[in-house]
Amino acid sequence: KSIEETDWFWGEAEKAVGYQWMKPYTEVLDLENGTPFAQWYNGGTCNVVESVLSRWLADDETRTQPALQYEGENGTSKSFTYEDLDNWVSRVANGLKHAGIEKGDRVTIYMPMIPETVVSMLAVMKIGAIISPIFSGFASDAVMTRVQAAGSKMIITADGFSRRGKVVSLKDEVDKACEHCPTVEKVVIVRHAGNDFTPHNYDFPWSTLEKEKPFTHAEEMNSDDPLMLIYTSGTTGKPKGTVHTHAGFPLKSAFDAGFGMNIKQGDRVLWVTDMGWMMGPFLLFGSLINGATMVMYEGVPDFPEADRLWETVDKYEITHLGISPTLIRALMAKGDEYVNKHSLKS
Repeated sequence: KSIEETDWFWGEAEKAVGYQWMKPYTEVLDLENGTPFAQWYNGGTCNVVESVLSRWLADDETRTQPALQYEGENGTSKSFTYEDLDNWVSRVANGLKHAGIEKGDRVTIYMPMIPETVVSMLAVMKIGAIISPIFSGFASDAVMTRVQAAGSKMIITADGFSRRGKVVSLKDEVDKACEHCPTVEKVVIVRHAGNDFTPHNYDFPWSTLEKEKPFTHAEEMNSDDPLMLIYTSGTTGKPKGTVHTHAGFPLKSAFDAGFGMNIKQGDRVLWVTDMGWMMGPFLLFGSLINGATMVMYEGVPDFPEADRLWETVDKYEITHLGISPTLIRALMAKGDEYVNKHSLKS
């Protein structure tokens, strides 16, 4: 039926995941210009942050459950309820507006897997701007290419992050990229790793964004307004930017996670990925739109011991674990003893 009655199916699908609309759509699917130019949910307005966070504030059970949990490579743990996360996002959203970011502006997110990454993404989307996440392992040339292509007005980054016990600098790579990115007006810096970096006039502290009062109003967006510009890896040619909309990828992520993986309220989801890869945003939307807990791990999953991933699964009682074939093969090579040390009962 999803093939024979596509418009009926996706009308029911958005209702099933509880997608939030500011103004109801008048038509699910418009193929007037042909399948390659399909228009979805015509006439509807929304903002994905309403479906990710705002809807859960009225649910007493979910409102106070963890929306986001973080495990640092050094063992640091942090947890934020849906209520906590909504307040944090709203303050940063207001900070972004005061820093000059407007509806339609592009903001590059070049960050490790830390809570501020999720907050910055949602804050940008809340005010109607467009995120462009970049893999945190890229060097300056790859960053430069993607920032230039996006025409980003701002880059949000961190001083650095931990990998196998050593600090990897992000800010240095941003500075080299910015020498060739004239559209960038501000570089927002999260002080995370504590490493030194050379200051520049465009530097802007993350702490300034957080100090604002909450901006409670989410910008009203058309269903097909862009919210994310994410680039391919570039291994088969120049990186290609793909545009995703407020009622596109987030809704599909929530549907696939909810109905394909049975992710639901109260579940805890860990995906070993990066926000610059597609599964990072999928983890965010697939978990939070379904009222589950998104669990982030910063660093490599076999440090300081080969059972670090399985230890994390037990610690956070993970119900759904996402992992790549490459990583599975690497962990298999280390033997079953590291897996058998943990119950993995969740």
